[in-house]
Amino acid sequence: MTVRVKICGIKTIYSAMVTLEAGADFIGLNFSPVSKRSIDLKMGVGIFNALKKNQNSVSVVGLFYQNEILEIRKILEEIPFDFVQFVTHDSTLSWNLLKGLHKNLIPQISVKEPIDDEAFKVYDTELLILDSYKEGLGGGSGNVFEWENARAVKREYLLAGGLNPSNVEKAISVLQPFGVDVASGVESSPGEKDIKLIQEFIKNAKRI
Repeated sequence: MTVRVKICGIKTIYSAMVTLEAGADFIGLNFSPVSKRSIDLKMGVGIFNALKKNQNSVSVVGLFYQNEILEIRKILEEIPFDFVQFVTHDSTLSWNLLKGLHKNLIPQISVKEPIDDEAFKVYDTELLILDSYKEGLGGGSGNVFEWENARAVKREYLLAGGLNPSNVEKAISVLQPFGVDVASGVESSPGEKDIKLIQEFIKNAKRI
């Protein structure tokens, strides 16, 4: 089965469309007030509408971290995301509350030690994201976690944390994840996407 690819932290319509053409399966829009990849509601609506204009199969994911719940409600009223991503160690958001806001949630879980499916059985979701941890960040740190710590995970997940065009093939060969997720690994500078790196990342990930 071809590995799915999520490119997260897209900030412009242009980069979204190029990412779509390159073969991404998921495109993430970041609304976290503490992220360098954050966009406002107007840009989010513009990107979403551009991606869905031709009824293509790409899934658009809204990412929230340390957002006020009223802000999340407002954004979800305007943008019908395919999935909503949240960070499980975010003390400002509650799993029970989020379940009432969107039917397709993706918990983003920081991997600090060996884990298996029992570690996140509370999250009865279609997908998970397994990421590295850095204090104060909801992701996009550029740090790789010990891939061996996720060996026992059988549920479908997107592998994140420090992936880039150079190491994504190795990561896939080690863990055989459902998909991979990248933000900083395809940027020319913090928060700024590099189209060539995006294209190379997707090509390398889907080569396996």
